[in-house]
Order: sequence, then structure tokens, then C-alpha cells
Amino acid sequence: MLRPGGRFLYTDLMATELVEANVERLEGLGYSVERRRDITGNVLLSCDETAATHARAFIETNDDEIMSNFLAVPGSRLYDDMKNGNTRYMLFTLRKERP
Repeated sequence: MLRPGGRFLYTDLMATELVEANVERLEGLGYSVERRRDITGNVLLSCDETAATHARAFIETNDDEIMSNFLAVPGSRLYDDMKNGNTRYMLFTLRKERP
């Protein structure tokens, strides 16, 4: 629950072709987008530096491909989708409109 006039920060991975439709959905739910920023580049830099180390922190019985994709290890499908521009990691500051 967010009271009218309240703000929250929202981040999500989105297919590039769906970003505008997702913004329209948020607005349709009564939120105004105060700030919208594509942080994919920053996420990729972080993945380059830490994802492989994070992957080693999980138990060995986990599926390597699933974990690599979940953590966006360089070379994984998710990492490549972000690198190629097919997927965006978006950051929004949203405000709940007054009734």
C-alpha cells in the first residue's frame, strides 16, 4: 500500500520492446513516473566484476546454467541479452497520484 503522494523506487529487468508498455501500465495503475533511468550499463559492469564470484557462493547442487543466468554471469543468456540491448535494467521513481 502506498498512500496518495507517496513515492517508491522500482527496478526491473524488461525486454526492450516492452519498456514503454510497462510504463503505460504503471501510469494506468495510478502512478506517475518522476524519474526513469536505464541502468543496464552499470549492472553489466557489476556483473563483469562480481557475478562469477557470486555464482561460486551457491551450493554445488544448483544447476550451473540457471544460476549463471540468474546472476547474469558474463556469457550467460541474460548477460548477453543486456549487452546486446534486448533486455534493459530499468530504475523508476514513481509517485502515487492523488485520487
